[in-house]
Amino acid sequence: MDMTDPNLRKQLRDNITDAPHDEIFRGMYKDYEFPTDEAGPLHGFGRSDLFVNLLHTIFIGPASVFSKRSGGSRGKAAKNGMFEFNIQSIAYSSMILRFVLCSPGSWYRISNEAIDTRYNYDLFYLEVLNMLEDPDFAPEVRELLTYLNQLVFPHAHPRANRIRPQGSSIRRKMANARVARRARGV
Repeated sequence: MDMTDPNLRKQLRDNITDAPHDEIFRGMYKDYEFPTDEAGPLHGFGRSDLFVNLLHTIFIGPASVFSKRSGGSRGKAAKNGMFEFNIQSIAYSSMILRFVLCSPGSWYRISNEAIDTRYNYDLFYLEVLNMLEDPDFAPEVRELLTYLNQLVFPHAHPRANRIRPQGSSIRRKMANARVARRARGV
């Protein structure tokens, strides 16, 4: 989109036209600048303050945007077993940011693109996902995930198969039940 075109800017402002779903907006890029190198479309992607603050809000909590200090309580994501980002969570968060900035009032789904000309959030999500899944850009995507994980989950220590040595965990109860059943011949 040519943002120097005054007619386009007026139509965008008046909600006559909308950005295409296959264009990622500047708010996703570091310093709100698109990459200048055509060979590096991911340069700066996902590194804007706006996007990082959104990630903090969604996955840690709104207060974490204003205070980056390490507190004693875990964030929303960690309480639900999330300790790192994946490409799906980045694409989803990108879609949420686009939605929030446009404030259409409520979620909607495009069922017929021929007659419904509103912004298609589903296609935007898929465009971002396809971009992040492209094998040619795998190193840049890994670097992005590392960068975001260090910013948002700096103290996370995922332990995939962590088993508590004591306590009444479900695993311990299941193990005890297995032993009891075998002892009874069940």
